[in-house]
Amino acid sequence: MKTLVVCILAVLVALQYSYWTGRSGHFAVQELRVQIQAEEEYNSRLHERNDRLRRQVMALRQGTEPVEALARRELGMIKRGEDFYVVVNPGVAP
Repeated sequence: MKTLVVCILAVLVALQYSYWTGRSGHFAVQELRVQIQAEEEYNSRLHERNDRLRRQVMALRQGTEPVEALARRELGMIKRGEDFYVVVNPGVAP
């Protein structure tokens, strides 16, 4: 009878060990859930970026105003007859 109880306890301990530390055990599943959440957040950021770029492409295809705004912002271009001013913050070194 004692040997049967010892064998059952040994099997239970082995199963618990496998459940907690095994390749598909509790801790491994928790780690995978954290990785999945991180990947979903990354994918969400990429979807937002793609939507923003898609809207920008559509705006660029519709007329010249978005192209002019982009040229002004990214390339520092100005139209003829416009005055360009640079405001320098004296507390910040160039």
